[in-house]
Amino acid sequence: MDRGIITQTELAMTTTTEIEFITLDGAELYIVGGVACGNDVILYDPGEEERLEDFLSRHPRATRYLRTHGNSLIGKGIHPGSIVVVDTAMEPRFGDIALVRVNGDLMLKGYEPPCLVSWRPHREELPIEPWMVVSVEGVLSSIIIPFHQLR
Repeated sequence: MDRGIITQTELAMTTTTEIEFITLDGAELYIVGGVACGNDVILYDPGEEERLEDFLSRHPRATRYLRTHGNSLIGKGIHPGSIVVVDTAMEPRFGDIALVRVNGDLMLKGYEPPCLVSWRPHREELPIEPWMVVSVEGVLSSIIIPFHQLR
């Protein structure tokens, strides 16, 4: 198989529309062209040259992919088993979802100093106390949610 543009017929499909082949962290992914998301918004234009890594994060070399556990951000659409894309080069802004280390434990929380925030599904605040050691390790830039988990 050619490691550039391949045709849908190479994937046992019936048309000859070209699709893009990319590799992301060892996984083979295929971008199958554009799709309208209401009001004919083009989500992907096959004429543009773009890598998936560039689409998911502003700083691809400073990007980490993490699988989520727990339900503390389910109210924000982050389900257990989702893959979150964290940009470690970004500085958090108020309201961002951040990867934070609290007393040595890594977790995703809403960044709203002087609190960290969960949504299970309703908003819950965790005040940052003086005895807590808190550091921000990165900022959430994208979420990859397997569709079958939502059904």
